[in-house]
Amino acid sequence: NTRQGDLADQANGNNEVHIHLKLKQTDAKILIAIEEALQRVEAGSYGLCRDCGDVIAKARLEAIPWTRVCISCKEKQKA
Repeated sequence: NTRQGDLADQANGNNEVHIHLKLKQTDAKILIAIEEALQRVEAGSYGLCRDCGDVIAKARLEAIPWTRVCISCKEKQKA
């Protein structure tokens, strides 16, 4: 019976490690996207969609300031 508890504890520990790794990966991706957005600000191309070249809506930029694409192109990517 204690062996099952040990296995459950090990599985829980493995799950926590996996979650922490995923969070670090997500944080790293967001940091890269923010750095790229800052480069676009310096280059004067911030707020322009990478795919179609149209202006990205202000509301989208306020929600996700590091976004690279407009909502239309993002929806096409998901399809």
